[in-house]
Amino acid sequence: MVDKRYARRSSAIRAAKIACKTALDAPQYQAAQSVDFIIRIHHWYVGGPEQMDDEYSFELIGVCLEAAEAKAKDPTYVYQP
Repeated sequence: MVDKRYARRSSAIRAAKIACKTALDAPQYQAAQSVDFIIRIHHWYVGGPEQMDDEYSFELIGVCLEAAEAKAKDPTYVYQP
């Protein structure tokens, strides 16, 4: 049986990677739009806002937002994990 917390964390990691890649690959996204986009993808993978209390998820979202903001300021920015 899979531990639910582990499964949520794995889903959050996948969601953050997809959101970060999409935000960085789509120059029309600004950081503010990326916030909403990342949260919507997170909800889709993890199951809704009630799961957003996971501290690790917020940390991953923060990393994505920092990368998206850097990309918005400098289109030549390349994300280095």
